[in-house]
Amino acid sequence: MPPALFTVGLNDHLADDTLLLASRWTRAGNQAELLAYPDAPHGCTGVIPTVQRHFAPRLHAFLDRCLAET
Repeated sequence: MPPALFTVGLNDHLADDTLLLASRWTRAGNQAELLAYPDAPHGCTGVIPTVQRHFAPRLHAFLDRCLAET
């Protein structure tokens, strides 16, 4: 499977699903990164400026690494 970047706000009602999927992804031997934002709601990467400032560079770095590996 390809590398995956999992992102979740820990105040998201779906947070457990994301955490479980990230864990299963790595246990299956796949490369994964997990960005978990405390006290952030669902969709936090698009609505909370402090999360956006952290997330955008991490997303670009992740994509750069993936493209470099191909």
